[in-house]
Amino acid sequence: MTLPDGNWPGILRPLSVPAFLEEMATEWDGVYVLGSLNRHITVHSQQKRAVNLIRALKQCGRTEGKRIAIVGAGFAGLTEAACALEETTAQVTLFDTASRPLWLQDGCEGRWLHPGI
Repeated sequence: MTLPDGNWPGILRPLSVPAFLEEMATEWDGVYVLGSLNRHITVHSQQKRAVNLIRALKQCGRTEGKRIAIVGAGFAGLTEAACALEETTAQVTLFDTASRPLWLQDGCEGRWLHPGI
């Protein structure tokens, strides 16, 4: 069954780049949040959001010749830093309170890491 406007119910439509950046923006100009307060997220979803944010910023001209500060050296932060370094001319600085990246994964040597779980 389609709706009167021709859309299928329950189908998500992609956001435009400006709408995506607006969803990720904070009250401070140039500060974006990847979803640090979300629950039940996967490694894959974190990485997708990180890449999407960098590419959206690049598409809007907000990365070239700029400085990017990334707070958090988990899966999302590392992915975002790598993407920014690979795809832009921005100067990237990665911050974390821990002395090494991915510290939350300590002790996980016997656990399989699947991006969708």
